[in-house]
Amino acid sequence: MTNFYDEVIRVFKQDSRFFTENGTFLRNAAYEAVMQMDERLIKFLMKNEEIKRKFFKEIDGVYVFDKIKFGYVVNNKQLLPDSYTRFKNKIGLVDEYGKFIANTGKVELVFPYKDCVLRGADKRGSEKRRDFL
Repeated sequence: MTNFYDEVIRVFKQDSRFFTENGTFLRNAAYEAVMQMDERLIKFLMKNEEIKRKFFKEIDGVYVFDKIKFGYVVNNKQLLPDSYTRFKNKIGLVDEYGKFIANTGKVELVFPYKDCVLRGADKRGSEKRRDFL
């Protein structure tokens, strides 16, 4: 059995928009086409039974494409192991599911010392300050 990521590349190879003339896979072009629900790409994806089974859901005779789930496949490092585009050039803290903490709205600074003052933006640490609580 072939690798699933090889199968994905094989589907993308059916459309010349996703490869340069020398055969380099254009990951960003593929990802944008997935997010924009490109009609030609969706048709190619539906023809592949394995991809159809994993990323399409039939509801009342209509197939619904999970573009977010497939977008993760396109950006996954296993698709192109020598690529660094898995994280979309973002730096930050992520939770156990790979979601950026800043995007969840559940960020909290827990400071255990209630009798202290947390200061920021000091230019000189030697300045004498008198803080009142």
